Amino acid sequence: MATLNETIDKDKEYDGRIPDIKPKEISIVIPVKNNQVGIDKFLSVFFQTQQKQHFPSEIIIIDNNSRRPLVIRDEFKTLAIDIKLLSCKKLGPAAARNLGILNSKGEWVLFCDSDCIPTNSLITGYTNSNTKAIAYAGNVKADNNSWLDGFYNREDILLPRMKPNKNKELVPLYIVTANALVWKKALLKCGCFNETFKNAGGEDVELSTRLWKLGNLYFISESLVLHDYGSGIKDFLKRFFRYGKGNRQIENIHNISMKPGFKKPKKRTPLNYFAKLVQHTIQFLGYLIR
Repeated sequence: MATLNETIDKDKEYDGRIPDIKPKEISIVIPVKNNQVGIDKFLSVFFQTQQKQHFPSEIIIIDNNSRRPLVIRDEFKTLAIDIKLLSCKKLGPAAARNLGILNSKGEWVLFCDSDCIPTNSLITGYTNSNTKAIAYAGNVKADNNSWLDGFYNREDILLPRMKPNKNKELVPLYIVTANALVWKKALLKCGCFNETFKNAGGEDVELSTRLWKLGNLYFISESLVLHDYGSGIKDFLKRFFRYGKGNRQIENIHNISMKPGFKKPKKRTPLNYFAKLVQHTIQFLGYLIR
């Protein structure tokens, strides 16, 4: 069985001409379920941190079966950006993002999550890059200062694994949709997100295995969002259980070995070892149960 690492070394089949990244050619797509507070905060901080010359073409918010329907507050409707609110009845962020893609008008789609907070470099990190790729993974850091948030940052939980390519450049094996910019034409060419993924976990990695067949992926550390990881250990356990389920689903689809393996913490303290052991155990349980 092949490994995920080997997917980046396959011959590229797509010869489409990649356009330059311009703010007015970017559509931001955010799937949301039961997080009105998160969307309000994202939009509020977005307009506080972004300069008008860096405004994207639009922001598309997809309500994915929220118990109480989402709304766009009036104060955000007159700020020189087209803000769309769509409803996706098909379960899962993969389906919600696909609806956003199909209704977007930009050449580039910037994926974020409703529990992310933009910084002033969210868009300029991409537009200032001189690399050419069909997709870019951006930077994600924890928003709070708890011990668990520090663990997420130290272990780069929401950053992609990196590997040297044939040119000895470090490239991401996959994008993470908390902050990722993808050429819309490549998304459509590879079939967008796999809607059999009903939970948040693995759908972005699975998409990346197909994107790598079309062109290169790069990591842009200058583009940064802050991530709200939740309220503690319960969210920690639920997150890695989902990741384990996603690993098994990718393995079943692509015949790529995605069995979670234990990795030593980057900062080797007893508490970090314990957290890594819990992370691995829960992720492995998700992998087995799936």
